Amino acid sequence: MKKLTIFITVCAMLPFCNSAQENNNVVTKDKKVVETITDAKTRVLLRAQNALKTFDDQSKVLLSFEDNDRTKWTNLPLGIVQRKGISIGNMTNSQRIAVHKLLSELLSSKGYLKTTGIMHLDNILEKHFNVPHLKWSHKQYYFTFWNTPKKDTNWGFKLEGHHLSLNFTYADMKISSTPLFLGTDPAEVRETEYAGWRVLGEEEDLGFLFINSLNETQKNKAVLKDKRVPRDILTNPDAKQRLTAFWGIKASELSKEQKTLLRIIIEEYVHNLEHSLAHDEMEIIDNAGFDNIHFAWIGNIQRSDSYYYLIHGPTFIIEFDNSRNHIHSIFRSKANDFGRDILKDHLKNNPH
Repeated sequence: MKKLTIFITVCAMLPFCNSAQENNNVVTKDKKVVETITDAKTRVLLRAQNALKTFDDQSKVLLSFEDNDRTKWTNLPLGIVQRKGISIGNMTNSQRIAVHKLLSELLSSKGYLKTTGIMHLDNILEKHFNVPHLKWSHKQYYFTFWNTPKKDTNWGFKLEGHHLSLNFTYADMKISSTPLFLGTDPAEVRETEYAGWRVLGEEEDLGFLFINSLNETQKNKAVLKDKRVPRDILTNPDAKQRLTAFWGIKASELSKEQKTLLRIIIEEYVHNLEHSLAHDEMEIIDNAGFDNIHFAWIGNIQRSDSYYYLIHGPTFIIEFDNSRNHIHSIFRSKANDFGRDILKDHLKNNPH
């Protein structure tokens, strides 16, 4: 009993004990409500509401849904492009925990680990390859709510920083999850104790596996020999025109095994999302006709640090660009980026 009293007294004096108690209170309150809900979209709403409640001062984290920055994105580091919202570095532990719970609700386990892996890569850059004016750091990722999360309002949130842009929009219990940008620099860490790290390794490996599954006739269609490997994805924020042309080989020209492999690549991107959200996206892709999807490749079809592939369907675009061991990738909805489609439905059903 004496030992227990001493431990409690000492613990009360230590900051990490107080922090642990604070975090435990958040977790306990969370569990009572959210973990009894089976519908994913309702859980997302509750997690978002819980996250916003952790901010006593909401002036920086809560912005208007009509703010122009809601429909803009960038993957550049904070030293080049400033962000709105509040940084991970300026949050309390309770706020960070609540934000991560929200991310875990919207992302699959692999999507969540890719997201946090990308953020940690910035710590590696800061520690081992530091360029101070670029402000590389896990602390320099910014989180913003667009409007107060409610069932009967349009709202969303953005988590963005170097090589990461997550954009979620919520309307009438429907969720838009694009544009979803993931990037890594380096694509493969080749120095330090982190040598061998490849956060987006599966997207890379599956691309090479698919292109090399094609016969010579198919490769002549898929590989765009007249084009140079771009230094960035073609639908980057500064692109002046939309990607409308369908390049490469059409899925209808593939064998059954090759179609299966192409589907696996697409699912690698789509299944970064929570299970039911990912299946909703795949249903949209399939309903538009899987045979109408095109695959194009630029660059060497053998392992290198410079190549690009594009998967372009009637309803979506996937791009993967590796330029000098530096990856940019994106999953985009052609009609529903930043919730365009679901917001149209909302206006139709709720005329003002």
